[in-house]
Amino acid sequence: MLSQEVSMEILYREHSEYPHEIAYAHVNKSVLVQGEQFAFTAYVYDRNLKRPSFLTRNLYFQLTSENGTVMEEAMLLVNNGSTETVVELDSTYAAGNYKMKLFTRWMKNQSDKPEFTTEIKVLSKENSLRVTEEVITKPYDMQYFAEGGKLLMSVNNTLGILIKDSKGRGVEINNGELLAGQKVISSFSTNEMGSSRVYFTPEPGTSYSIKAVIDGKTIIKSINDILDTGMILSVNPLGNEIGITLSTNSTSLSQVDGDYKVAVHDDLNLQVIVMPVKKLSQTTFLSANEVSPGINMVTVFNEEGEPILERTFFNYKNLPKSNIASIQANTVLDSINVELQLDKKFKYEAPNKVSLSIFPVSTKAIDRNNSLVSRFFLGSHIKGTVENPSYYFNDINRRVKYDMDNLMITQGWTGYEWDKLFGPSNKPTYSFDQGISFKAQINSRNTSQFMIYPLNNSTSAIVDLKEGSNFFTATELYAIEGDELRVSGINKKGKNIKPNLYPTFEPRAIPRYDSNAPYLELPVEPVLEDLNIGSFFQGAQELEAVIVKADVEKERFQKIIDRERGSVDVFDDKDRAKYYNLATYLSRRGFNTSSEDGIFTITSNSRGNGGVGSPSILIDDAFYSDPSILTTLDPSIIDYVVINRDGIGERLSNKFGIIKIYTNPLLSPIRSQDAISTAYQVPLKFSKKKLYYRPEYGSYNSDFFKQVGIIHFLTDNDISEDGKVNFGFPNLLKDEYLVVLEGWTADGVLISEVFEIKM
Repeated sequence: MLSQEVSMEILYREHSEYPHEIAYAHVNKSVLVQGEQFAFTAYVYDRNLKRPSFLTRNLYFQLTSENGTVMEEAMLLVNNGSTETVVELDSTYAAGNYKMKLFTRWMKNQSDKPEFTTEIKVLSKENSLRVTEEVITKPYDMQYFAEGGKLLMSVNNTLGILIKDSKGRGVEINNGELLAGQKVISSFSTNEMGSSRVYFTPEPGTSYSIKAVIDGKTIIKSINDILDTGMILSVNPLGNEIGITLSTNSTSLSQVDGDYKVAVHDDLNLQVIVMPVKKLSQTTFLSANEVSPGINMVTVFNEEGEPILERTFFNYKNLPKSNIASIQANTVLDSINVELQLDKKFKYEAPNKVSLSIFPVSTKAIDRNNSLVSRFFLGSHIKGTVENPSYYFNDINRRVKYDMDNLMITQGWTGYEWDKLFGPSNKPTYSFDQGISFKAQINSRNTSQFMIYPLNNSTSAIVDLKEGSNFFTATELYAIEGDELRVSGINKKGKNIKPNLYPTFEPRAIPRYDSNAPYLELPVEPVLEDLNIGSFFQGAQELEAVIVKADVEKERFQKIIDRERGSVDVFDDKDRAKYYNLATYLSRRGFNTSSEDGIFTITSNSRGNGGVGSPSILIDDAFYSDPSILTTLDPSIIDYVVINRDGIGERLSNKFGIIKIYTNPLLSPIRSQDAISTAYQVPLKFSKKKLYYRPEYGSYNSDFFKQVGIIHFLTDNDISEDGKVNFGFPNLLKDEYLVVLEGWTADGVLISEVFEIKM
């Protein structure tokens, strides 16, 4: 019930301050063969802010067999809302269907099935097969839905109708009837997704039903629960204005007379309109520009603050979806280079990302019931599954908007959890996973300072123990497969010593995530008949994966140079042996160093206002006020040094400069790493990035390739500032190719297209 003391707007704003995540994966293909690679690019979206989720770093992936056996699971490292990985479908993958699931720990706070679930089909490499459309011969389900949740006598009502088969797919008919007793008072047809609507004014004493004949079988559904008194809600979102109508009958008018609060809201925004009901029908209009794009909900509250009517609708106005404006494809030797120009009305801010899969046009290997745009614009707002979702977002016209509105009436999620909004607490139970954290219990205290060695995706760090404490914590570590977490103590002389710690880690295992999120089974079925699986070679580009270690180091240091302000000195073994201490090195780099009466000082001249002062010293991003650390820090563990003479552009500023020193004790050639540090096994690490190898086939004219082959899968492309996407793939001398494109921009513009390239 709505509190009279706190406004609905304030409560809603507080309720919406927490992110609302939802996941999606663009898979390379949904029908695969043993020996192929299953690959995907994952996207995690903040539904409240309508943009990529920049907070999440840990995404959990599971692939399970039909009997529930976990075949593959991993923790994936997310950057700017997305990540990618590859699974080798080896001989342990028997022919059959497998369920893929993606989720974050934060999603466990949400009850609307935000995890992504889909199905892939693995075909046996040893058999022949033919991929055919499945024939449905099982029972059909016909349901009706009252717009706004209620039907009322003697008033014009809207009745949504939905017919689906046993697999959850829509059934198209043109012989539907609305009956008053035995008399046909209206007819209806369903679209290919199985939805329709009828309008009728029920009268007391008459029974009503809907009727359809499917495959020669008559299905009749009685219409029950028509109220004698009350009020109904109708919403018309098809034009530039959104009409909201409250209607009642003459019997009820005196009972429902009053002022009603009508809340129009999405996941983040809410506006409240007061609608006085003094007559049989009352309508108010909102400009579509004043309502958030995408899915919205209208909720009607009575004067006691109780929600009594609710209706979901979709606002296409200002929808952040970009379309392809033009396609240019050119043949260059044995490749085809493509340039896509996206809609120029949007800005394509970085970081942005697109993934692309390229197929023969006759492919049956893709699942057309999944798309990024439908997942994020509709997603968990919809009950059940959405069939052919691309229909609602390509070539948008009045008919498409009408069919979308039928989807909202029949499958739009109503029943917003207002009790949670108005309840005593709205705080989430589960936190965001941002890397790996650990708590180290100190068994033997022989130092108060510790060094955490660098990992592939984390720099080294210095930890100072709080006085009287016997433990310390570290967060946002990004250990990947092959990493070990190594820790040293640091004694008073700045030397590394072996510590005695007992660490505990979080997360320790893939979190349990019970999920029954709906998904449509693949509409294809393998039949063991007359189509031979041709030979293919997964990994024909394996030489591309061989990267010389020196090149890796060169690339790492180039990234350091690109991100740092000031000059970067990368130390090699000669540099580490050359300098007795860092004070000597810094004096050669133009700093004034001196040591008198046991006091060490370092100064530099200001480039700006003149004068002499001390630069700031940071070691592994920890600030040191006493520069004498430079005389005791072991040069043999120096990785690189950054010198910012102006002291501008850093998290702390100093006109006399900033010196940043980064270390790696494993570089020391003098002392065994086991003598000065302890390695700890991290129980759950991030999956190592794997390469996707474009498969090569024995024949590109076989039915096998035409139906279940793939030409290429590009997991990580970007969009230029002027909206161009450039990519290439092998020239197979075909007249046309099919491309699936998915992606987004930093500010939430979505791209999702299935299109053909004609040569």
